[in-house]
Amino acid sequence: MNGNYINRILLAVVISGTVMGFSSPAFSQPQPRGENKQEEKDKKQEDKKSDLKNAGVQEGQEHTKGQKDHKGVKQSALQAAQAEKEQRKPLPSKASQQKMQHEQSARIQAAEKQQTAREAAQKNVMNKQKEHHGNKNTSENNKKPKLPASQKPMRKDRLPQQQQQVLIKQQQQRVVLFRQNVAQRQNNSKQRGLELKKQKRNSQYLFQQQYYERMRLQQISFQNSRHDYNNDPYYYTASSYRYNRDGRYYETNQYGANVLRQALNYGYQEGMRAGRADQQDNWRYSYRDSYIYEDANYGYNGYYVQQDDYNYYFRQGFQRGYEDGYYGRRQYGRSYNGSDSLLSTVLTIILGLESIR
Repeated sequence: MNGNYINRILLAVVISGTVMGFSSPAFSQPQPRGENKQEEKDKKQEDKKSDLKNAGVQEGQEHTKGQKDHKGVKQSALQAAQAEKEQRKPLPSKASQQKMQHEQSARIQAAEKQQTAREAAQKNVMNKQKEHHGNKNTSENNKKPKLPASQKPMRKDRLPQQQQQVLIKQQQQRVVLFRQNVAQRQNNSKQRGLELKKQKRNSQYLFQQQYYERMRLQQISFQNSRHDYNNDPYYYTASSYRYNRDGRYYETNQYGANVLRQALNYGYQEGMRAGRADQQDNWRYSYRDSYIYEDANYGYNGYYVQQDDYNYYFRQGFQRGYEDGYYGRRQYGRSYNGSDSLLSTVLTIILGLESIR
């Protein structure tokens, strides 16, 4: 009985399982095997298409990138080739450079010539305009009635005719007296020369003989020249300076002042020679013993200033020149183009000219 009972239970279990199997979703609609394979095949094709599509997109991107990279490489290669070509390009030769410089210089010179020509043309135009106005003014002045000489207005800086004649007469007398003293001075020179020989002052004697010869030639030149008193501006030019000598004031114009400056410089030059001569002779310092200091007339021709004024300033220059020459220095003067002269400051102090205009 127990066996039958167990068999019935087992049979019920089997039946119950079978019933449950048929009612489950897996067994409710069974799918054919062929249809499942088709779906899997379709799915694989779709996946393959998707992969191909993605691969195509990626390949296109890579291709585009490759094209860009290739283009960049190609451009870089062209630039490198151009640079190499420039480097291999031969430099211009020296002759070519000189030619270029010459052409540039020629262009500059041509431009300068054109500018100069334009300036010259403008200047000519201005000169013609001035000349035209000048001729016009001259023609207008010619129309004005001319005044007689007695009624012409005198210039403020021009001396009257009567005073000019007085100065000319004084000058003529001064020249005559000066030339009369030339012979006497020559005799004094010979006497002093003998004394120098006795003292064995050979350098000083030689210097004195040279001075005498220069004086002789100078006086001949003065005597052979003719002085035009009427056209000499000294005689119609009013005094413009004054100077003090020995406590007295004297007046002169610019021409007389130039003669006084000349006396100082000539004195300095002769003093330098005399001082060197005494130093070479080992003689004591003594500028007053020199015949040239006593004479003091070198460069004077009797014109424009009194002889004693010329002598005074000649000796002032001689004293300073002798000192520089004897001691071998340049305290008061300088040498310019082989000629000795006083420093301008020293000359101004000694002369002491004061302007009165």
